[in-house]
Amino acid sequence: MGIPGRLTKQQFGASMPVDAPAYPRPPYAYRDAELVVFEYVTDADAAAALLPASLELTDEPTVELTFARYPWSTLGPYNELIVALMCTHGGQPYKHAVVLYVDSDTALVSGRELAGFPKKLARITIEPGAVYGCRLERPAGITLCTGVFEAAAPVPFPLPSTRQFTSLRVLPDPEKPGAFSLAELVQTDWIIEAGEVFMGAGSCHLTGVSALDPLHLLPIRRPLLSMLMRCRMTVAGTGRILERY
Repeated sequence: MGIPGRLTKQQFGASMPVDAPAYPRPPYAYRDAELVVFEYVTDADAAAALLPASLELTDEPTVELTFARYPWSTLGPYNELIVALMCTHGGQPYKHAVVLYVDSDTALVSGRELAGFPKKLARITIEPGAVYGCRLERPAGITLCTGVFEAAAPVPFPLPSTRQFTSLRVLPDPEKPGAFSLAELVQTDWIIEAGEVFMGAGSCHLTGVSALDPLHLLPIRRPLLSMLMRCRMTVAGTGRILERY
């Protein structure tokens, strides 16, 4: 007679694998983070096609495209690109996460599993300096997006400040192909606790070379602003469920 297993739910770790979790429990702390942010007006129909029906676009359909460099965090160091649509839910402003790219497996699985951030692995380079140079490649050698930024004077910025995101957390149903075991619209808070903000001159460019990563489907119609945030930040990791589908 075989020996029965002894692993129970009470013994599970914070994430899979349950005996050696891929990431710790939230919240997650970030130190010396640098976020190079580009905002631009995009095509309204294209933006609406990527926004859940319970959300509303702002009057000017606006994309916030952010290259982020995290030299130290409790998830380890990594770089990230965030593409978000400015929107509202019940009158409350949010940034809806359309797609995120990271260069760390820990950041990938924690963001997807906990908050539903639609993350993919990619090569992301962010070169700080008098002029910041940013690049996203997927796969390596195929450039999807670039950005350049030159800081001017610092601007007042209220602290602490919260960046509120929404994202679609979906899990396919293993028994029903094409169906979902879980489909939720989740709110997650990124709390900027200390730091400084610089406005400046900058621009980003979407190459449109990949149908597999079609960032160009949110085309740049008119640039709005470019800025650099250097900050200490905490990401809740878990949040509030706004909708269940």
